[in-house]
Amino acid sequence: HDRALLYHRLLTSPNLPPQTAELIINGSSVVVSGEHKAFTEEEHTEENAALMKEFNTLSIIYGKVGNQFIDEAYQVPFVRMEATMVAESPMEQVATAVQPLSDALAATTLAGAVPPPAPVVEETDLLGFFDEPTTTAPTPSPPSTTLTLVPYTLSGDDYQTIWGQQTQPTLSTSLSFTSLPPSTVEVETALTKTKICTMASGELPTEFKFFLYGKDGEGNVFLVQAVIVKAALPTPMTIEIKVKGDGMGLDAKVKADQFLELMRSALVAYM
Repeated sequence: HDRALLYHRLLTSPNLPPQTAELIINGSSVVVSGEHKAFTEEEHTEENAALMKEFNTLSIIYGKVGNQFIDEAYQVPFVRMEATMVAESPMEQVATAVQPLSDALAATTLAGAVPPPAPVVEETDLLGFFDEPTTTAPTPSPPSTTLTLVPYTLSGDDYQTIWGQQTQPTLSTSLSFTSLPPSTVEVETALTKTKICTMASGELPTEFKFFLYGKDGEGNVFLVQAVIVKAALPTPMTIEIKVKGDGMGLDAKVKADQFLELMRSALVAYM
């Protein structure tokens, strides 16, 4: 290593021309032979062996063992342990030197004193290592079967326009009456309590006729034409319901059924 470093510095020195480096390396100096070598690391003498025992100390720099340049008062003797003095196991030496834990605790514990139990700390699974408890998904609540109408006013022209926009009724059905109302007024009064409004009504010799409407909180408009036949009891009340709403689709039939139930609850006295 030392020789390689010397050659490296000779060849890379900016102030040393290559000719000088060549002269130093290939110089005509007398080669020392015999017991002495050109480089110290190649010498295997008793003195070098003693120095290697004190490697990484000042002995390497001075080229002398420590007792040759350190006062006797400051010298640290080097003693090699005999094989018979080595313990069979390093842990045996530690075991004999360290006081047992149980003895140490007994010496520091007050007589009769019982340490309080450690508080129970709820574990928090921050990394998701624990098994998650099995949970049952809540059962979705069924859609509401009741319909709530809001106050609403509709002109006759608008009624006819909306009715004419749908060629087929959303729902055609009937309710069975076991008694006849005295007039259209009683029917209109009962329906008004549920916010079902009357556009027009009339009494003919064979029937009562009603043009009804209403509107729910979602903005859906309901138009109804109903006829109560004056015949032997029980007698039917035929009903046609049309529902107008944005993007209703199949929900229109559901809304119409809910409106029918609202009429039934209002007229239950005649059923």
